[in-house]
Amino acid sequence: MDRKLIKTLILNDDDLECDCKDLNINDLNLASVGFRFSDIESFDMIIYKGKRGEKILRSKYTGLGIIKN
Repeated sequence: MDRKLIKTLILNDDDLECDCKDLNINDLNLASVGFRFSDIESFDMIIYKGKRGEKILRSKYTGLGIIKN
């Protein structure tokens, strides 16, 4: 077993910086986020959780993509 403490940032629709009304979950990426890279580079995992669904946008330990329930 490999244990890690993962520093995670969970974003919602208020954290997006774009004209996102036509943006779907497949097109969502870190460029859509309203933060500077220097503010988010210390996070191991960045997850979007909002009206469009859930998606892993950045991860050092897992794959990226849509989270299916």
